[in-house]
Amino acid sequence: MTQDSTFFKPATSPQSPRQNAQALVSAAASAYKTGDTALAEQLLIQATEAVPGHPDALQLLALLAKGKGDDGRAEMLMRESLKGDPNQAHVHNNLGNLLRGRGALDEAAKHYGEAARLRADYVEALVAQGDCLMELGRIAEAEPPLRKAFRLRDSYLPARLSLATVLWHRGEREEGKRLLREALAGDPDNAYLNNNLGRMLLDELRYEEAWPYLEKTVRLASNRSAVLLNAGNCLVGLGRFHDAVNHMLKAIELDPLNFDAHTNVNRILWEMGRPDDVGKSFVFAKQAVPHHPDVLEMAAEIAISRERLEEAEADLQTAAKIRPGTVAQFNLWTSLRLAQKRPDEAMEILDLGLGRFPGEIELLRKSCDAAFILGKPDKALDLARRMAALDPFSQFAAAYQATALRMLGDEPAARRLYDYDRFIHDVPLTPPPGYVDIEAFHADLIPALEAMHLTEREPSYQSLRNGTQTLENLFNRPDIAPVIRILGESVMAVVDRFAEQLPDDAAHPLLARRHGRKRWAGSWSVRLRESGHHVDHVHPEGWLSGSYYVAIPPCVADEADKPGWIKFGECQWPSGPHLPWEKAVRPVPGHVVLFPSYMWHGTIPTTGQGQRMTVAFDIAVEP
Repeated sequence: MTQDSTFFKPATSPQSPRQNAQALVSAAASAYKTGDTALAEQLLIQATEAVPGHPDALQLLALLAKGKGDDGRAEMLMRESLKGDPNQAHVHNNLGNLLRGRGALDEAAKHYGEAARLRADYVEALVAQGDCLMELGRIAEAEPPLRKAFRLRDSYLPARLSLATVLWHRGEREEGKRLLREALAGDPDNAYLNNNLGRMLLDELRYEEAWPYLEKTVRLASNRSAVLLNAGNCLVGLGRFHDAVNHMLKAIELDPLNFDAHTNVNRILWEMGRPDDVGKSFVFAKQAVPHHPDVLEMAAEIAISRERLEEAEADLQTAAKIRPGTVAQFNLWTSLRLAQKRPDEAMEILDLGLGRFPGEIELLRKSCDAAFILGKPDKALDLARRMAALDPFSQFAAAYQATALRMLGDEPAARRLYDYDRFIHDVPLTPPPGYVDIEAFHADLIPALEAMHLTEREPSYQSLRNGTQTLENLFNRPDIAPVIRILGESVMAVVDRFAEQLPDDAAHPLLARRHGRKRWAGSWSVRLRESGHHVDHVHPEGWLSGSYYVAIPPCVADEADKPGWIKFGECQWPSGPHLPWEKAVRPVPGHVVLFPSYMWHGTIPTTGQGQRMTVAFDIAVEP
């Protein structure tokens, strides 16, 4: 007789809801691995019905939602999962990825940090945390998690790349580059390593050194728009403009929304003397991605700058239907209305924009322009003071306050900012060591500067008219001719002496920063041809600006009309008031003229033959 084996099986108790839910989650995970996402989702929903708020079920449902492209639901499910169990390192990391993807970098960094706290060896979370902090500009905070990630796993390429970047930004540039060179020794064809090292050298203006790395990156990753743009920018620095344009156009072909590629290629086309080609990149972009507001707004911006106002209006109208009410829309519509000499409408747009974005500096600046054009200096003064409250060292805020005060007749207050006698410093440069006089110094300096003038015409976005300007920051270039470097050192010594004799005034935009660490914010050489000049402008990136005079045309001897002289205080708008200049300085070869960066200045057009060559510069101050 055969015995029924079931009589000998131990009795089983029914599963609890939590056990049942966990079994469903395990089954769902198996289904997910085999690609049966529909079954996985069904099982996970059953698990949440058995145990509402089940953390594992919710986080897996979040992954399924993300896979479908429903990031909003994925984020909600991850947050619910963390409510049930806040100690899930992987969920914190996944939520950080979602938040970073939508630009919530600060919160993303916190979740990455929590993931790394819960799991001490979570290298991926540490690197992601450091990257977020770098994107937020919090470079010092980014270094510790990246150093820890690198210590834990120095073979993890993202850790090495990000640590090298943060070290470079913190001023430890050689150490950052060493990390990349070290890895390249064992992996010379790695596109990321070549690109990052090339980009660092490019940012240091080391074009000759950067090019081999960037050229190799193009060969390895020719389908990356950013790679082609980096190569194009390097080629500009090398003076290979035609090659640069080709690389930038390829970058735009790959990514029609690459704003920097559009900006840079159109600038260089203009300076190459090809004005008819300026803006054609946007024709392609509008065909490649029709009715995209970014493309339309970019195209409108350059159309306004080239005074193609009907074209700009059409593009802006289309963009406004798709994406109305953005800061960019308010800025561009204002620029267009001012260019069309319709300041009343521009002011209406600005008032609406500032009602929505009260802290937007560029809207405040344009509002000042509109107020001046409309003959409302009292309103301009109020707006300029609002700018200064947001940014006490805004050069535009100081310039507009001085202008409004002059228009309102408050000379003492205007002179506090525009004290020409105290703040304009005209001094001869002492011949540098090794030179018997300034003429001998200039005999070396002039050909060195001439070799740096590579373009056919002036930049389209600056004050220069009828002349040429060198590229990049002369005094910061490591490969610059020694005579130019000597000039920079000599000029900075003049700046230091001038700053030391200024008084202290914590409430003054110039005097409050005279003790800070000074650096070159910009330096460039300018050549003016006949009728060459600078329209009146201020330097928004500087604290103190100046010009060193190298070669001067004969016309400057005309004391009556003062052609070629630098003038201060004049400002005017195309359809608004005009304030005349109040002080003019005759340029003298070998002299340095310093002035506050916020002071309106320009050049009276030259006459007759002869070249006017200068080296201009901006000095920035850091605490």
